[in-house]
Amino acid sequence: MAVAAIKMKVSSRKAKWHFIGHLPSQDGVKYDHKTHTLRLASISKNGLITLKGHGPFRDINYLRKSGKKLILDYNGGFYTFKRIK
Repeated sequence: MAVAAIKMKVSSRKAKWHFIGHLPSQDGVKYDHKTHTLRLASISKNGLITLKGHGPFRDINYLRKSGKKLILDYNGGFYTFKRIK
């Protein structure tokens, strides 16, 4: 299954994301390009941030930083952002 690219901007209390690019039309999957907001729900002791709101794949989302990469975890997988400013 092809996954569209995601652009995400993270601030101290929320993360805004939207899909960019397009998928081939044969997949039959259409992604919206609206900007969605995830809000901070809690922070665990080990630095795992729980987000609530409409996520890219499911409603349960977590953010964690591993070295120079930001990782968005969701129920069933993860998405890695390589460029962090």
